[in-house]
Parts: sequence; structure tokens; C-alpha cells
Amino acid sequence: KPEASVEMAQFRPFYISGEVQNPGQFPYVPDLTVLKAISVAGGIRRSSDYGPQLGKDLVTAKGNFDISDDLRVRLIVKRARIDADMAGKTSFEAPKEVEGDPRLPTIVNDEMTILT
Repeated sequence: KPEASVEMAQFRPFYISGEVQNPGQFPYVPDLTVLKAISVAGGIRRSSDYGPQLGKDLVTAKGNFDISDDLRVRLIVKRARIDADMAGKTSFEAPKEVEGDPRLPTIVNDEMTILT
């Protein structure tokens, strides 16, 4: 039986652009992650001009995340309430996927008011 072995001599380069110190072309290496690629490109661009903007962007992103996460929990509980209503039940249990969330009692109470 003939046998053959193949080995990559060189990988194609990758390109990185955006808010990095040194955007451009870099040699690809196996197991390259996004974080490693950013590091190879010198890391996130640091500039005194961006300081206040980055802080503002962080606050905005955190606020957007909090709003989306609240909506996610509310929709999960709402789905449980609708399932209970369709099954003719007068109550429902909070889904396990949101168990322990500090907002849960208020959200369940709101949905229970709709159910009863």
C-alpha cells in the first residue's frame, strides 16, 4: 500500500483592520484566535483622542447589554406564562434558565397578574 504525508509549508496571511495599533497583513499560525490576532497587530489602538470616547462607548454598551438582558428574562418568563395559559393553568413556575435572577420575582408577579 502506498503511503503519503502532507504538511503545510506556509499558511496564507490574514488581514486585520480597525481600531488596532498596527492594522495590516500578518502571517497566519495554527490556533490563531481573534484575541491573538489583535495582539499580533499591537493591541487595541490607544490614543488620548479616544480616551473619553472609549469610556462613553463602554457605558453605552453596558447599558445596551442590561436592556437586552432584561428583555431576555422578561420574554422567557412571558413564554412560560403563555404556555401555562394555553394549558389552562392558573399559575406557572419560573423557568430554570432564569432561576436566581434578582429581577425574577417582579417579572413573575407582572406576568402572574396577566394570567389571573
